[in-house]
Amino acid sequence: MPHQEKALDFMAQREQGPVPQQYQLWTKVGTEHGGTWCHHKIAVIKSRILPKETGGGILADEMGMGKTLCTLALITNTLADADAWRCDHVAHLDDEIPPDKSLPRATLVVVPTPLLLSTWLAEINEHIKLTLKTLVYHGDRRSLKPQDLAEQDIVLTTYRTLVSDGRNDSNIIQDIAWYRIVLDEAHFIRNQSTFMHKRVAELQAKFRWCLTGTPVQNNSDDIGALFAFLRIFPFDRLGTFRRYVTNLWHESGSRKLEGQQNLATLLDSICLRRTKGLLNLTDIEEHIQFVQLSEAERFQYDQTKEDMKRAMHNIVDDYDDGNRFGMFQAQLQLRLLCNHGTFQHRFHWMRSRGLTEANKRDLREDLLSLSGRNGDTFCSSCHTVILSSGLDNAYELPNPCNHILCSYCQAGNGTE
Repeated sequence: MPHQEKALDFMAQREQGPVPQQYQLWTKVGTEHGGTWCHHKIAVIKSRILPKETGGGILADEMGMGKTLCTLALITNTLADADAWRCDHVAHLDDEIPPDKSLPRATLVVVPTPLLLSTWLAEINEHIKLTLKTLVYHGDRRSLKPQDLAEQDIVLTTYRTLVSDGRNDSNIIQDIAWYRIVLDEAHFIRNQSTFMHKRVAELQAKFRWCLTGTPVQNNSDDIGALFAFLRIFPFDRLGTFRRYVTNLWHESGSRKLEGQQNLATLLDSICLRRTKGLLNLTDIEEHIQFVQLSEAERFQYDQTKEDMKRAMHNIVDDYDDGNRFGMFQAQLQLRLLCNHGTFQHRFHWMRSRGLTEANKRDLREDLLSLSGRNGDTFCSSCHTVILSSGLDNAYELPNPCNHILCSYCQAGNGTE
C-alpha cells in the first residue's frame, strides 16, 4: 500500500542515506576564518566532522498499519548488503563494533511474547516469496551456538529470553554484532533503570529499529529510552535528553514551548508516525452491552469489594516497609476480577502481610503493569506477557486452575 511504500523509503533513508536536509539534526556553519563547524540543531555542541545520522529509527504507525510487513520488506531488500557487510574487514571500525564480535548477516527481531513469534513466522510465510533462513531462539532452541545464529537471515526471540540469558550468564546473543536489531513493541524497554533495557541496549548492531504504536506511554522519558537504544548522539544519554526535553517540558511559558519544539524536531528526524485515517476505514460503531452477573460471579464480586475495603484499612492502620505494594496489589485484584471473573482466586486482605521475595517480585511486575502496560497478563511458567488475543487459549487447561500458560508452555516448550 502507498503508506507502506513510504515507510520503506523512510527506513531505507535512515539506514543508507541520504537523510533529507530538512530532517538532519546537524548543520554546517562557516566561520569568519574560512573553516566550517557542524552545529547540532538542539544541543549546544559542535564538531569539525559531520557526524553520521543514519543507523535506524522509530516506526510508530498505529496498530494494523503494517509495521511488520514494512520491516520484512526492508530485510528482503537488503539481503545482499547484509551478506557483503559480514565480509567487510573494516566493518568493526566503521560501525564502532568491538573486534571480538562476529559479524553475521542476520537481523535480530525481539518481541514481547512467544505468541508474537508465531505472528512473525506467519507474516514471513504469507508475504515473503524468497527463501529466508529463519530461526526462533526461544525455549529448547537456546542450546544453539553463535555460528548457528550467524547463518540465519532472521532470528526471532523475546525480551524475557534475553533477560533470562543475562541472568544465567549466557552470552550467545551478546557475542554477535547483528546486521540489524528490530524491537517489536519497543515501549517494553521504556524504563532505562531496568535490567531489560540494559540488556537490550548493550546489543551490538549496524542498524537499530524500534516498532511501536505507543512510543510515549507515561512521559517523555519513555521515548528517551528509545533514543538511548538507537544511540542517537547526544540524546543517547538520559541526562542530555532531560536537559533539552523533559526538564523544559515541565516548566512554563517559552521554556515549555522550547522543550516541545526540541522533541518535535527529534521525532521529525528519526520517527515516522501515521494513523489509521490514511486507510479510509468506516467509522467505529459502539454498542454498550450490560452484563448480568451469575450468582457465583455476584458473590465473588461482593466478597472482593469487602476484602478490598479491609485491605485498604489494614494498609493505612498498620503500614510497614514490606507492605509498600499493598495498594497496587489491591488495584490489580480489582482489575483481574473484571477481566477474569471467577477464574481469579478470591483475594483476602491478610495476604497483603508477610510476602515472600517471589511475591514481592511479582508485585513489582504488577506495579509496572499498572503504570502503562494496558493490563498485561503473564504466563505462570515463563512469565512472558500474554496478549489479550491469546487469553482464551491460555485458559484452556485440562484441569481448570488459576494458572495461565502461553501457547509455548502449554506445548511443553517453555523456558522454565
